[in-house]
Amino acid sequence: MTTNQVENYPGFADLELMDAMRKQAGRYGAELVTADATRVGLTSPIKTVTTDGTWYRAGAVILATPTSSAVTGRQFGQ
Repeated sequence: MTTNQVENYPGFADLELMDAMRKQAGRYGAELVTADATRVGLTSPIKTVTTDGTWYRAGAVILATPTSSAVTGRQFGQ
């Protein structure tokens, strides 16, 4: 079973789990970027993500997307 509501994970309050995961990723050298992706390429061994004016390449990419149209004001698929 998976969940997208990490703030409700047992034993963690609010965004504590997310903060711990960010810190752990940083310890392993991950670059954390908070930006709107305008294009992604995930079919090659080297993944690409384009944001406004910046192009990223990596062996692995984690994309987090909103789960509700209330967040973006858009319907799924737009």
